Amino acid sequence: MSIWGSLIGGFVGFSFAGPIGALIGSMLGGRISSARQSSFQRSFAHSQQVFAVYLIILTAKLAKADGQVSKEELIAVKNKLKIPDHEIDQVGKIFNKTKEKTTGYEPYAQQIAQIYITNPAVLDEVINILFYIAEAYGKVSDS
Repeated sequence: MSIWGSLIGGFVGFSFAGPIGALIGSMLGGRISSARQSSFQRSFAHSQQVFAVYLIILTAKLAKADGQVSKEELIAVKNKLKIPDHEIDQVGKIFNKTKEKTTGYEPYAQQIAQIYITNPAVLDEVINILFYIAEAYGKVSDS
């Protein structure tokens, strides 16, 4: 199963109900696309899907924090998240929709923190990814 398949569900859910909708949509999309996998594979794939959706949302919020999203930031997101070329349009839709929402980054960061509370290495990697993107065009703004 492709992790990106459930991104569509997360995007649709986010469009209708914000962060909670993204979580529910991602779960539903993951269940539909993984109906033939074992329960262990489904559980692992689901947590990866939720993580991917929230990480895309966090990167969009970060990129927009200084008022504009630079080309360098977009390239950094694509490279750091290893988004396949054939999925870039779907990820771009989530990214752009997130930038339009007035909700801050906090609900998404809290969800990731709750999911990975017992795995601080994952949370460290989230911070590393966000700093990498923030530094993409040479400076990190206060915002």
